[in-house]
Amino acid sequence: MKNSIYLLLPVLFWLVTGCAATNQETATAGKVFAPRAVESKASGKKNYVKTRQTAHPEKAAGEKSSQNKILKRFEAAFNNRIQEPVSPLNPSRGPLDAPITIIQYSSFQCPVCGYMATGVMKEVRDHYNGNIRLVFKNYPLTYQKRALSAAQAALAAHKQGKFWEFHNRLYTDVRGTQERMMLKSAAHLGLNIDQFNQDRHSKETAAQIAAETARAAELGFSDVPVFIVNGVVMDGLFPKEYFVAVIDKLLAESEQVGR
Repeated sequence: MKNSIYLLLPVLFWLVTGCAATNQETATAGKVFAPRAVESKASGKKNYVKTRQTAHPEKAAGEKSSQNKILKRFEAAFNNRIQEPVSPLNPSRGPLDAPITIIQYSSFQCPVCGYMATGVMKEVRDHYNGNIRLVFKNYPLTYQKRALSAAQAALAAHKQGKFWEFHNRLYTDVRGTQERMMLKSAAHLGLNIDQFNQDRHSKETAAQIAAETARAAELGFSDVPVFIVNGVVMDGLFPKEYFVAVIDKLLAESEQVGR
């Protein structure tokens, strides 16, 4: 509990000082209606439908207005989408053929990244019944002393099929990026420690992190976290409702193309 409180302190500071979305936008974003993935018994296909939380026309109008304000914030990002490649070297979770892929550039010594990765991203995936593909890319910032070594350790865990478990331990324990704690996490997850040490110090791991860092800089990203949602860049700290609004619009676009 104590570790969780320490983890959230920088997030609370960010929210208070307005370094991310404004308080007013965040408050209204909470009223956005939620699209849900439902199974059609007749066809067995996934159909996305929008379910309103109220039948009152006044509230429905307010919700639509809130969603439009959110989308207005990302208008430039929709108009300037980027093509971001994904390879088997990048840890991912969710269906490979999911209609939405979220690529997260992140650092393991960033509390805000931890809050987004273990909190908001889980909420988003749950909201769409897991039918979202989440891809992780490293962007360890130079002023974070243990970020690089944590990224190396996480990729080493990935080679043994335990990336997301190791990822969660790095983010949920305020001491998670310390050397002794990473070794403890590796042992706890049943990793082969000799292989783990060899992989995290390998040239291949270093090259992958360097390439991802260079790509982030090439795209103009100067801080983390950054999310690329089917090419739409969402740079910073946002609540679930912002992602829902963006994803809902992307799904609507794909439905129109399929007609």
